[in-house]
Amino acid sequence: MVIIAVIGIIMILTTMNLQISSDTLYTAKYINSIKKKETAYYVAKSAVNSTRDYIKANYSSDPNDLYDSLQSITYIEGLNIGLNIDTGDVKVTIEVQDLERKFCVNSIVEDETHIEYLKRILNEIGMNNSNVNKIADWIDSDEEMRIDGNENSIRYGTVKNAKIDSINELNFIDYFKEDIKEFKEKKVEGADNLDYYLSSFGISYPKININTANRVLLKSLTDDLTEQEIDNIIENRPIENKNDLINKHILDADKIYKIEKLADYTSKYFQIKANAVYDEEIIIITAVVDKDGSILFWGVE
Repeated sequence: MVIIAVIGIIMILTTMNLQISSDTLYTAKYINSIKKKETAYYVAKSAVNSTRDYIKANYSSDPNDLYDSLQSITYIEGLNIGLNIDTGDVKVTIEVQDLERKFCVNSIVEDETHIEYLKRILNEIGMNNSNVNKIADWIDSDEEMRIDGNENSIRYGTVKNAKIDSINELNFIDYFKEDIKEFKEKKVEGADNLDYYLSSFGISYPKININTANRVLLKSLTDDLTEQEIDNIIENRPIENKNDLINKHILDADKIYKIEKLADYTSKYFQIKANAVYDEEIIIITAVVDKDGSILFWGVE
């Protein structure tokens, strides 16, 4: 009996020792993971801040140098601007997009011209543009219903009455979910997501940069731009000002007057995304900055 008891004690102590070792190993791995995440965060943060400095310095010297975001790093028509850095332990990818290549949905409550512009964009990508006032009623702060609008949500009882935080939020607005589903299936210009055309940041970008906007946004600037005129704009990029449009015979004076209600030639707001990887630990920082490098949004995931 004594022998059995001793064996039992030894087994218990062995099990406890294994458990302690296991807990110690788990704690060590956890601490190591935290350290790696912290290192990845600071590398990503440094990358974002360096990019902010770059934007500020280049905009000060020549705003047109930023017509396509960070063209001196690399430029791919219609895609993100990117830079890959390998520091050894940490690999970081930096992507920069000027936000004026997209239309800020939140701006439709500030200018009737922007409502008409959004209607033309939706029409170009095959969505029902008669529901645009429902978006406006969802965003604006008043209780007054617009024509074809809605201040009372069928599903939620009330509308948000505040700016949207994500383009995905359009799915919450009555009658839009099915429209968005159909749009994704069509893949206009190869895009299956509305954020290829639209922005949801709370900042209202007053102008669309014709040097970076895609065909849909260009064509939607007026109700009478031809495909040839859009080709002319794209082929002659970068366009510095309206004199360029005239001298290069891109558009006539009447069309230039029309597009300049919505269009500009440089960008003043930029989204920076830094993706830092340390072994299996990943940190992504997304920042929105203005031309002076000031931070307007900062998010970590």
